[in-house]
Order: sequence, then structure tokens, then C-alpha cells
Amino acid sequence: MRALGFLTVHLPALAWTGFCTWLLLMPGSDLRGHAETAERFEELGHAVLIFALAWLWARSFRRLAPAVRGAGLWALAGALAYAVALEVAQRWIPGRGFEWLDIATSVVGALAAAELPGVLGPTRR
Repeated sequence: MRALGFLTVHLPALAWTGFCTWLLLMPGSDLRGHAETAERFEELGHAVLIFALAWLWARSFRRLAPAVRGAGLWALAGALAYAVALEVAQRWIPGRGFEWLDIATSVVGALAAAELPGVLGPTRR
């Protein structure tokens, strides 16, 4: 039963983290065929990626440490720090760059995840 808990709670968070890392650190030359589409949806993409990352991390952290007060808040802060680190790392990726707007949309995504029931505290009934 314990392995099932890992698969259903922690594995999605780890897989989504890997997907976000791959997507946000992909060289810009790999995106050339989709440049117009990518530019239109880039900010929305950042918000959605970090929304899901923050929610999955909060779900995983709260399961790992249910007695720790603020586990969900730590997960949200960690997801934001991770998003900022990936954005800064883009400065050294060919065809990519650092943008404050991407960080702002990542913050919006994390704050939206914080509004989901059970992310920051117990689910109210």
C-alpha cells in the first residue's frame, strides 16, 4: 500500500518537475518551428506550469510531513524559488533569456494554486 501512495502522490510531482525543467531549459533553437505559437502562449504557459507544480508539490509535501505546520506554504515557496532559478538559468541557454514577466506569471500561477482547497491548510468542510 505504501508503494501505491508513492506512485499516486509523489511520482506525479517528480514527473512534473522533470517536465518543467526540460521545457524551460530547452534551447530556443528547438522552439523555432513553433515560435509564433510559443510567443502567444508563453506567459499563460508559465502560469499553468507553475500552478500545477505548486499544487503537486504542496500535495506531496503535505503527505510527506503532515505534522509540519505550513508544509503547503513551504511547497509553494519552493516551487516559486525553483521557477525563478529556471528563469535565471535561461540566460545561459542559447535562444532563451531572462524575463521579469515570466517570473510575474509564475507568481500568479503559484498564488492561484494557493487558493485550491487543502493546499495551505486543512480542507474546510
